[in-house]
Amino acid sequence: MLAPTGNKKSGKRKCSFFQKFGTRWKTFLHVEVLVLCCVAFNWPLSKLNSQTNESELMKNSLVSIMTACALTLSVQAADVTAKITGVHLCCKGCVTGAEKAVATVKGATASVDADAETVSLTGPDTATVQKAADALVTAGYFGKSGDASVKMVADTGAKGKKVQSLRLEGVHLCCGKCVSAVNKAVKSVSGVKEHTAKKDAETFEVTGDFNDKEVIEALHAAGLTGKVAK
Repeated sequence: MLAPTGNKKSGKRKCSFFQKFGTRWKTFLHVEVLVLCCVAFNWPLSKLNSQTNESELMKNSLVSIMTACALTLSVQAADVTAKITGVHLCCKGCVTGAEKAVATVKGATASVDADAETVSLTGPDTATVQKAADALVTAGYFGKSGDASVKMVADTGAKGKKVQSLRLEGVHLCCGKCVSAVNKAVKSVSGVKEHTAKKDAETFEVTGDFNDKEVIEALHAAGLTGKVAK
């Protein structure tokens, strides 16, 4: 019966081979990482001389990773966010309308919370977020900005004068609840008698004897806006 001595020696040699191979492979990976870092961070290639040991390679790799993470965090920190509160968001259609409006602005995103009546606008800089706020207003929404550098500006055309008839356009009216919100808002204004707002209407008329600017202000308080139709 043959002794298993040969198999043991063979197994020992095999294990030694993979141990050496694994160590060399790990060192090779560290060298590759350092080469990439030399290119990315403009390090002198002299770092890769024959005297560079494994611990130095690991140290440089760690520094590279930390630097890359710091750069990533600094880019993320550069984003600007403005929360718009008191926005009329009564249904899924309102939410979709707000998201679509902001999506027209390159680099801007919107996080819409219908229950909280908020739209959080995010972009790479203040100018982009302002454009997103402007797009929201153009779509017939209104609210209060939590960022002083981002304004909710509505050029409504109201003169602050008494009128008997006022035709408005651009008010968001995607459903019956939107119409109810408009009805409640405009009829809260002294002197208003009737209006013709209805679902999906592009324009509607308010009649009575009232101040035109007060009607706009009432709509703003309800999270909506529009402008005097020409």
